[in-house]
Amino acid sequence: RAAAPGLPLCLGEGSVGKLPTIEALLLLSLDGWRIYRSLARRQQGNGRRGREERGGTLSELAEAKRVQARKLSAAHFLISGRDHAAPPTDAPVFRSLPLALRERYQAEQLAAAQFLAAANASADPCLMELYRALALEDQLHAKMLRDLLVRMQG
Repeated sequence: RAAAPGLPLCLGEGSVGKLPTIEALLLLSLDGWRIYRSLARRQQGNGRRGREERGGTLSELAEAKRVQARKLSAAHFLISGRDHAAPPTDAPVFRSLPLALRERYQAEQLAAAQFLAAANASADPCLMELYRALALEDQLHAKMLRDLLVRMQG
């Protein structure tokens, strides 16, 4: 059934111009997933309890980023009618876990700001809601990383 004249569809063709933004944010989420997954595997490879805890937190963050990517992929598909295949990227090699966590902490804050900027630039209420929810998630991820670093310092 067609929408009433003058009313844009939520996640409809009227948001096609926002696909490059969705694709860029999707790539950020996928990169985060790959990095957290790599860091978690590195930490879980060691049997010490503290490392298992860190690996668990990193695994949680990896899963959260995977879910973010799925949400963005679904929005992309609803708007365009096609899947978006993001190019694979390798997880970077980090010198130390604390430096990797510092970089991810900054990346989560930047991603949250990018999601909020995308929400403010969108007229699609569903995209706005999705972006705001993902921004809140990324702010929570930054807090989780900060808390993990505090525990590591003790």
